[in-house]
Amino acid sequence: MDLVVSGKTNKNIAAELGLCEKTVEVHRARVMAKMEADSLAHPCAWWQSSGPRSSETGRQRSIRERVSMRTALQLRDAVG
Repeated sequence: MDLVVSGKTNKNIAAELGLCEKTVEVHRARVMAKMEADSLAHPCAWWQSSGPRSSETGRQRSIRERVSMRTALQLRDAVG
């Protein structure tokens, strides 16, 4: 998500990670589908506000991400 948030294209991300462009497209689409997002702005805003933190354990990050996702969905439902 860091690469997406930085504004890189699918093609650039694929080249940087050594993946096929289609793989990047599929992963991006899955993230958007899970968040029920209509545009890339929603996942990018969420990532910037609650992206990974180096001092967290995997479990702490997992819990924070679930809470952040739930909050984002509740906000989306309240606005939409």
